[in-house]
Amino acid sequence: MTSDATGLMATGTPPRRAKERRQPVRDPARRRRWRVFRFVFLIAAVLIAGLVWVVWFSSVLVIRKVEVTGVSGILVNRVLDAADVPIGLQMARLDTVQVRSGIAALPWVRASAVVRAWPRGVVLVVEPRVAIALLEGSRAAVSSDGAVFVPPEPLEPGLPTVRGDGVGLVTAMRVLETIPVDLRSRVALVSATTRDDAELVLDSGIVIRWGSVERPLLKARVLAALMKTKARVYDVAAPELPTTIGQPIAPAD
Repeated sequence: MTSDATGLMATGTPPRRAKERRQPVRDPARRRRWRVFRFVFLIAAVLIAGLVWVVWFSSVLVIRKVEVTGVSGILVNRVLDAADVPIGLQMARLDTVQVRSGIAALPWVRASAVVRAWPRGVVLVVEPRVAIALLEGSRAAVSSDGAVFVPPEPLEPGLPTVRGDGVGLVTAMRVLETIPVDLRSRVALVSATTRDDAELVLDSGIVIRWGSVERPLLKARVLAALMKTKARVYDVAAPELPTTIGQPIAPAD
């Protein structure tokens, strides 16, 4: 008879196996690490919740001041009115896209940016359009990027006038931008109806048939040589075959 059978007869119950009698061994170091992890996690959760409350809901980081750069004088107030930044709003809740949209509605603004100046400021960066010509027959001006707008302030005298619309206006403005500065300063009128028929009228009354916007430097060199001959019209639209027409109009007595 085996020992297991003997034990069964003596006690009336089957003997426990060795693995059933084995008690689980607890690791104190592992328990300590788990307690530290839970403590750190709890502290981190509290800190994050506190940070969210401070940034998004408290009055600690709210907008107190709005500044405008890029313009001065009365234009600052116009930008502030258009931006409509709510004083007292939490900095993080400011809708910068909406603010920029308000500024972009000003036709004389070329570009803008909204910058959060933590902890309590907002800076509105504005790039105004620069008028380089006046649109004939209106109060509007034309900027260097070809936009037509009504200037918010009086313009400096001496700007050339532009005549044209659609493709003609684009061509006239591109020609005005690409001609040499010394020639541009003498231009009184730029006109065009297509991409290839731009014409300049100087303040002296001389007419220059410029043609397309291509090869401005070559045309300028040819024109400089051509103007050594007095004429009323200089045609450099085809710079390889320049021509002159008529004699300059004598000033009236």
